[in-house]
Amino acid sequence: MTMRNTLLVGSAALLRGVAALNHIVVQGQDFADSVTGDRFEIVGVDYQPGGEQAYDPTSGVDVLSTPDACLRDAALLQRLGANTIRTYNLNPDLNHDECASIFNAAGIYLIIDVNVPQESINRADPSSSYNVGYLNRTFGIIDNFRSYDNTLAFFSSNELVNDDQTSKEDPPYIRAVTRDLKQYLAARGGRAIPIGYSAADVRNILVDTTNYISCHVDGEDNDISRSDFIGVNGYSWCGPTSNFVTGQYSELAEFYADTTIPVFFSEYGCNKPQPRYWNEVLSIYSTKDMPTFSGGLAYEWTQEANDYGLVQLNDNNTLSLLRDYNVLQSQLKKVDFGAITTRNETAANLKPPTCSADIITSGAFDSEFNIPDQPDGVADLIKNGKGGIQGKLVDVGDLTVHTAVYNVDGSQVKNLAVSRVSGANTPSSTTSTAAAASNGPVGGMAMGGIFGMLIWLLG
Repeated sequence: MTMRNTLLVGSAALLRGVAALNHIVVQGQDFADSVTGDRFEIVGVDYQPGGEQAYDPTSGVDVLSTPDACLRDAALLQRLGANTIRTYNLNPDLNHDECASIFNAAGIYLIIDVNVPQESINRADPSSSYNVGYLNRTFGIIDNFRSYDNTLAFFSSNELVNDDQTSKEDPPYIRAVTRDLKQYLAARGGRAIPIGYSAADVRNILVDTTNYISCHVDGEDNDISRSDFIGVNGYSWCGPTSNFVTGQYSELAEFYADTTIPVFFSEYGCNKPQPRYWNEVLSIYSTKDMPTFSGGLAYEWTQEANDYGLVQLNDNNTLSLLRDYNVLQSQLKKVDFGAITTRNETAANLKPPTCSADIITSGAFDSEFNIPDQPDGVADLIKNGKGGIQGKLVDVGDLTVHTAVYNVDGSQVKNLAVSRVSGANTPSSTTSTAAAASNGPVGGMAMGGIFGMLIWLLG
């Protein structure tokens, strides 16, 4: 074996080891890298290939249990510039090690929804669905994903409160499930992973929803029913003529100016009219327009019947990039991410309000903060554990994509692979899809020095 080959083989073993991403923590109104202390901005995509209807608990698969698809999508998300995906509709009885590890290698974090449509709190009758069976399933999701270093956070619920009627009875259940998940996570040991809520952007209840989930009951600093962050599913910025004011982002920026927890768009990307221009991206990541927002997740990865896709899954198992992918990629590359990673130390010291009727603005919204007791059997489940699958990051070996992927013009994307990175992926460190098709592996020399050269040689 030549010296060159010896160097490559030894370096390949090193590079293919399991290098975990730094944990992300909550510090005041910011997410922060637990090692560097830098502010962490979510640059992400909502990831639910096949849509809500595709989830079948009897199928033996879900969106994070098929490594070939995860590898293909991770490579394309890496080129897009994403550092985070939000995944819906997962099965706690499946193993997700390979997919989680592939995304980790790509510098991409996971935000995990603990619910599926078949098993979630019924907003029309919350007390009937809040039971030990439901919590047993959500605890299974916690077990499955808590040991992955790139698990950024969990969503305890999605749009449970979405109108005046649901604002009367449902808010206490957001806090109850948040409490239960935190207790279960704490009882397992290890790190405290942020748990938050994804809210509908219904302006007449959004203020009260935020105040309700972010306040401290009796002012206690250790109130575990308090959400660690809030995501807003916002689609108010529509079309090429919309702007920061007419798109109603200015209202959100004003309201969240003094937020005491991180806030970000858990879904964004109005698709009326089409095609999308993604002009809102520069405001979302602006220190002037939305300084307290921690980024956002573009909705959504695959094209479904509702026409929000960035990519199209074809019948022959190939994939085609859509115009929305290229335009979003180009908009993300315009953002100066170096300017928005500095933490606001003043905001980190803001004190959350005490839970009281004074912080609720609507007469319809619950203002009593009577959080339901845990159902029978839950305390024992928290103490003893569910005993389900406990995930771990694994060596995923070769990260070359073998599935055919096509550009918008029909040409095939060449040399598609995940480039192993040592930190969170960023738009500035990725190559455009068109350029990558002709210039070799994405990120070929992005890491610099000998490691960049080795990545390029290993292809």
